[in-house]
Order: sequence, then structure tokens, then C-alpha cells
Amino acid sequence: MTGIDGLPPSAAARSADPWPALPDDTALWSAAGAAVDTTQLTRLDREQAGD
Repeated sequence: MTGIDGLPPSAAARSADPWPALPDDTALWSAAGAAVDTTQLTRLDREQAGD
């Protein structure tokens, strides 16, 4: 027995995407505008550069 697409029902079920679409989490990975401490970021950049 085959489904509408010509595949057996079990094969058609396996070919479906099992993962739901993920929400947009861009805001989690960006710096908060007013919370940015330029002096501290500059100091951290110098420390990482070995200055």
C-alpha cells in the first residue's frame, strides 16, 4: 500500500521534519543598548589583547 506521494505510509512519516521551527532569539545575543559600559569593554578588550 502506498500513500498519495507514492511512498509507504511509514516512509512518508519518517520524511517529515521532526523539529519545530525555533523562535527568533536575536535579542538574547545582542548587547543591551543602555547597559553597555564602554570603559569596562575597552578595559576587557585590552586585557584580552595582552596590553
